[in-house]
Amino acid sequence: MKRVTLYFNENLSLFTTNIVDFTCLFLCILGIIGNTIGIVIFSSSRKFRRQTNYSYWAILSSIVNLLCVLRYFTLLHSITRQWLTKQVSQYLFFCKFHETLTCLRLLSSWITVFWIFERFSNISTIMQYLIFNRCWLKMYKHYFMALFVIIVITIVTGPTVYLFQTQFISNKTAENNTKPYFRTENLPAIAVDYPNETIPVSTTTVKVVSCLMECSLSHNLSSKWQNYFQDVNIGFNYHTLRCLFSELIPTAVVLVLNLAIVYRIIQTTDFGPIESSTYDQKRRRTGSRMMNIILILHSFLYLSSLLTHIAAHWLTPEAHESLWVSLIILMSCSLNFYVYCASGKMFRNEIRRLLRPCCRIFFYCHRRRTPRSLGNIKHFQ
Repeated sequence: MKRVTLYFNENLSLFTTNIVDFTCLFLCILGIIGNTIGIVIFSSSRKFRRQTNYSYWAILSSIVNLLCVLRYFTLLHSITRQWLTKQVSQYLFFCKFHETLTCLRLLSSWITVFWIFERFSNISTIMQYLIFNRCWLKMYKHYFMALFVIIVITIVTGPTVYLFQTQFISNKTAENNTKPYFRTENLPAIAVDYPNETIPVSTTTVKVVSCLMECSLSHNLSSKWQNYFQDVNIGFNYHTLRCLFSELIPTAVVLVLNLAIVYRIIQTTDFGPIESSTYDQKRRRTGSRMMNIILILHSFLYLSSLLTHIAAHWLTPEAHESLWVSLIILMSCSLNFYVYCASGKMFRNEIRRLLRPCCRIFFYCHRRRTPRSLGNIKHFQ
């Protein structure tokens, strides 16, 4: 299967590789901290537990985003990528597991869509009338959402998991290149370099044969399946379906829901109670203005990922385009918590509430150690 190649050591300079590695490490640390805090707060806070469905979707979104951060960090960082290349190209289990993990971005997008939809349904009177007045729809809506996600993942990711397998590279490929390759959804191929390695002549054949393996499509497949994965034009192919279900449709829904929430917030602020004081009105307008900025930033985060996918799909299928696509996805999964959750006042108050016991324990231990240290100093004097 012919794919766009990405050589970290050949096509990209050492400076660019170091920049990408540092950015991946920084975003990975932010993503792990943010999503872990989100899981703890949404699962322990009483205020969020009152909104059961909203909390469940928020916890699930943080868990999937955390897995997505770890996956794309492993995929993008040069050190972990070389290790991943060796494992995926040699073992069938890692090959299948790697292809299965390609659904994480798709899963993260749709869980975020359902999470925002749950929030919109809580503040929209029309949605409350359509959902809450129909018991069967209220009872089974989460099953419909889960079934929809399973169908989409099966359509997009199912063929790659089933058809990709570890196999030896053909003789023609072996003559041109003696480095193992494996496919990814955005960074499809990578070469593993062995610098400063001296291979004796008598063992050259054994070395080459052991390295010439890849995780790719079976050579016995029909031409239709080959074209389905190789074609990068808009049509019924893997690239179009993945961009459609993981970026285009979720981004459009997120934009519409965020705009609807912004409109509802403005409507509630403008037509608030007349009896309220001037201070309360200013406070309400300041809070609504901050929430509107948060929703706009959250929409921009998804829109940047979509525009990067479109640029890679329409302009040129070069390797650096695929690199920036995956980097934008890593940024989206890492910063989603900070943009959508940590900017809210109630969420910041919950973070302070969780940090207070830790600060008390820290200061208590510090106070207990301080007199002992002073006593030891007086004793030595």
